[in-house]
Amino acid sequence: MLAGTYQRVGLFKARALRTGFAAENGVKQMFASLAEAAAGRASPVEISTGRWAELREATAAGRADVAAEALAWAVPFERRGSAGEEFWESRLELALDRWEDKGDYLQAEIRADISAEGWLEGGARRKSASLGSMLEVLAGRIPLAAIPLLAAGPGGPDSLAELLAREKVEILATNPGRMGTPPCSTAAALIPADATPALAETLKVKIFSPDKLSRAELRRALGLEVVNEPVPDGVYLISNDAGLGGVFVQGDVEELLLAAEAGWQWARFRLEEGEWLLKFSPALGQTTFAGPAGERSFDRTPMPVIMVNGEIRSLGGGMVGLGETMTATTDPAVPSVVDGVSLTLVCSAEITITSHLVQEGVRWKDGLPYLRDSQSQLVIYANGQDFVDGTERSGKVKVGTNAPKDLQIQASIAARGGFSAESAAGDVTVAGSLQAGAVAAGPGKIKIAPDGRLSAEARAGVPSFAPKTTMPVLYCLSLEPLRWTE
Repeated sequence: MLAGTYQRVGLFKARALRTGFAAENGVKQMFASLAEAAAGRASPVEISTGRWAELREATAAGRADVAAEALAWAVPFERRGSAGEEFWESRLELALDRWEDKGDYLQAEIRADISAEGWLEGGARRKSASLGSMLEVLAGRIPLAAIPLLAAGPGGPDSLAELLAREKVEILATNPGRMGTPPCSTAAALIPADATPALAETLKVKIFSPDKLSRAELRRALGLEVVNEPVPDGVYLISNDAGLGGVFVQGDVEELLLAAEAGWQWARFRLEEGEWLLKFSPALGQTTFAGPAGERSFDRTPMPVIMVNGEIRSLGGGMVGLGETMTATTDPAVPSVVDGVSLTLVCSAEITITSHLVQEGVRWKDGLPYLRDSQSQLVIYANGQDFVDGTERSGKVKVGTNAPKDLQIQASIAARGGFSAESAAGDVTVAGSLQAGAVAAGPGKIKIAPDGRLSAEARAGVPSFAPKTTMPVLYCLSLEPLRWTE
């Protein structure tokens, strides 16, 4: 009798355990489908302007339509499954947790709640399990910097497919608990050619399109004589009654060095016409600008945007020596951007990176850079269109032949004409993001360490002048499991 009782109790425990396994399988299968849907669509997904307006209204009304459309699922979503004698049915429901309207786009955090019941064949007893997750979705004309790796242009999908086939590209897991999206591509030209918004802010003028900016208007903004003559090649710090603007460079830059020294941000420009030096301290609120025409000082800081209407033939990090001299450095431990400075560099033509570009305050762990610990940001944007007359330019960003081995670039890079690491010696690590018309790798890999500060949780945001997609899109930024319940 005791043996029989023990056998029946053991059988009951085994069946109860297997029933729990069935419920667990239902939750895990649904979560796997959710993760696949978030990452598996041709992301980012293009939507019409009208549909974007509808989704914005639905989000403002407290609905999670934006997530359902990003996943291409009818929600609530149900499915059934089995394995041997184990059966289960699971259900996914979406609910808006919070959202933020950022003008051109919105950032929404969506609760993705999965529940499941499991049972055994011929058994009446059921067990349940559930998993609470958080899905983060961007909708609208979103910042390109939010997408870790995007090949966007007619040659984008083919170039990325080739890199993936050769295992030449990798997205590093800087936050193991959060599931990001894999490398993605689209034939749509999502990287804008028009840099007018940044140009208008830099010059402190109103511009409606590039072909509306006359030579006279540009000369007036630069403080030159207002005549219908081309702007002389050189570096111009915008200064007027409204304060300091950004930096406008006309002509090709032979070398641009960025350096961080004792709380001061340095930028040295070397052109055929001479050298210019800009340095400013956000903490002190002071700026010095020196060039062939002399030196000027200001008790305020400039707008942190540099616009180069030409090529940058050498861009890299520098270090400050005696006599305030600047020299290029190949040491990845030397920072290029001061902690607290969000610097945007816009170039109409081609940019060649020749040394490391490192942000101050970045923490390294297990060989990976964690930008979350830094208060600085760097955006490198090659728009491929002349700022003044709108003519087509290269718009490429490439690694120079003289760049150091295993190059470190801590920045968000957007290159409408494409990104090339074919001349790189070893791997190229981009701590931030990379969007390009096409992507080409060299002998090593292109590694992307995503910037976790762009999530809603971090709330760091992106620099004001960072480029946004040319059309409204939907993009699943991250998926994170939070709570398991049985």
